[in-house]
Order: sequence, then C-alpha cells, then structure tokens
Amino acid sequence: MNYHVRISLKSQQSHGEAEVDMTEDELETRVLAPYRTGQPSIIKGRTVQIGDVERIRISRSEQVSQQLIALLRQEDARRNSQ
Repeated sequence: MNYHVRISLKSQQSHGEAEVDMTEDELETRVLAPYRTGQPSIIKGRTVQIGDVERIRISRSEQVSQQLIALLRQEDARRNSQ
C-alpha cells in the first residue's frame, strides 16, 4: 500500500508540502509520530513545525503516484475528446 501526504501550512496559504509513495512505517515515523508528540516533521527535506500545520491529508492507494498521474491524464484526455 502507498500513502500520500499533503500538509497545508498556515504560513503558506497557496501551497504546502507533499510526500508521496510512503510506506506505512514511513508515514508513522515521519508524519504521525512527530505530530502526536508535537515535534517537527521533515517532508521533502523541509522541516515542518507542528505549530505551522493547518491540515494534514493522507490518502492511500495500491498504485504508486506515477501510475495515478497516468490514470488521471488518460481520464482527462478521454473527457476532452468527448
């Protein structure tokens, strides 16, 4: 299973930080455990302070992100051709 995390930050209203294709262990170690204990997380090499977190969105998929992106592009192309 692949976990995909998007963290919205209070300090950056237009975007936040994202990490894709994480294992369950990586999700727990790098995102969930630090959040529970009030510690910063490191996402894509950037330190995210707990006080700056507005929202954490976690999704799970059987496919890796590249497969999901390809499927979405195919769906968009199909819709645009109709």
